[in-house]
Amino acid sequence: ATRADPDQDAVHVPPGLVTYVGVRLVNITRLPAPYPDKCSDEWQDQTLELWAKHLSYDTYSTQICLKLCLQRFTIKHCKCWSSSSPPPHTDVLQCNTRNNKSQEECTEMIRLMYYNQTIDCQCPPRCEERTFEKFVSTGKELPQCSALSSPGKEASAEEKENFAKVVIYFQSLSYQEINQFPKYTLTALLGAIGGILGVYLGFSFIAIFELIEVISRYVMCSSKSPKKQKAHKKSDNNHNNHKSSHKSKDNTVWSTPTTKKAFE
Repeated sequence: ATRADPDQDAVHVPPGLVTYVGVRLVNITRLPAPYPDKCSDEWQDQTLELWAKHLSYDTYSTQICLKLCLQRFTIKHCKCWSSSSPPPHTDVLQCNTRNNKSQEECTEMIRLMYYNQTIDCQCPPRCEERTFEKFVSTGKELPQCSALSSPGKEASAEEKENFAKVVIYFQSLSYQEINQFPKYTLTALLGAIGGILGVYLGFSFIAIFELIEVISRYVMCSSKSPKKQKAHKKSDNNHNNHKSSHKSKDNTVWSTPTTKKAFE
């Protein structure tokens, strides 16, 4: 289990009131690289890991990693450490933001850089994270239900003002599960690529066969055309001869022999 961070997970309990804290379990499962979150359950920076172990943080925590990274950046540029982050294990003075104007400006500038995500911290989110979602509410306790009240005696005003009561309960017996799944698995990706390549290859083969058919028809037509021309010429000559013979027959004059008698 990850150690809780008081600055991040703390619940403020005001005195004189009853604080109700409802919790619900949330399990989060993220995907590692090359997916966008690039989650990791191990420290990516060995220096920060040694620092965290010195502070008794045994397992990796994203929030602790970010705070240590911010503290290291503050020590490097401001020559002091900020009280809002875990203390360092080196001999460095604490930043005096009240009396030292330059340190105040330096720490504020680094804080703005941190919020604008311009500081490079290798602190990815955990792949397996179990957290508790909190539902906090406060109210005034009834006098008859007060633990300070006893039969025949009512609690004084001072006791009521300095007394705090906390009620922790499960907001729901069910838990929330948040899982990340890849939009495209390796099998789906290969299938999609194969389908696209199949379509393009199909069109390519159709185009190749159409080209082969056009070329073969052109070759066949070009090889048959001389014979057709010769046959056409022969048929034209025969037709012309037939016409000329028919014409000569029409123009022939049939004459009958006549005998002349001698008139004596």
